[in-house]
Amino acid sequence: MCILTLPTIEALKLKFPNARVTMLVSSYTSTLVEDRADILLYSRDGKPRPFIEMLKEIKIRISMQYDSVSAFTHIFARVAFGIPVRIGTGYRWYSFLFNKKIYEHRKTAEKHEAEYNLSLLKGLGHTVSLKPEAKISISQQEKKQLLMFVSR
Repeated sequence: MCILTLPTIEALKLKFPNARVTMLVSSYTSTLVEDRADILLYSRDGKPRPFIEMLKEIKIRISMQYDSVSAFTHIFARVAFGIPVRIGTGYRWYSFLFNKKIYEHRKTAEKHEAEYNLSLLKGLGHTVSLKPEAKISISQQEKKQLLMFVSR
């Protein structure tokens, strides 16, 4: 899921250049976003961290829910912590916890998943006209490792 949210980070930074973007990611996907956003790891040493512990680490004003993994618990915690803007789909049973709802059915697969993620920005009054583009940077060390791997 992490790679499908990269265009959203880019769009947020274009629209709100002074905003601090923090992503909740696992350690194995953190390198994909490390040069784009602040990272909040939800697991350390392979063990999940309590969501409430993570919320205490940062001050959140806006939260977007991209997927439904542990959605109710996480969204309820966002309500309890007083996050003023909670954006998500209007078609889940827990949607009453969002105060900005986007009414698009992902199940129809009319768009790419990254485009659905960009649609969440409508909750901020921002319509994105650009097509999703994920730019992934690879370090020189990673390039060397890749070349060694494929040359076997």
